[in-house]
Amino acid sequence: MATTFTMPELPGITFTVERGGLDPDGKPNPSWMQITGTRDAENDEEAQVVSRIGFAGP
Repeated sequence: MATTFTMPELPGITFTVERGGLDPDGKPNPSWMQITGTRDAENDEEAQVVSRIGFAGP
């Protein structure tokens, strides 16, 4: 399940947070998170990825 949010300081950018993923051994890792920022689509174009970061916590 993903969560989306926007920030007034970055108009036109939508962030999506996804939790979970696979560790190097292919096993589920619920501590993993990825945040992707996309610029809103204009004139029938696809949304452009402007930022993507991922990390795992303890």
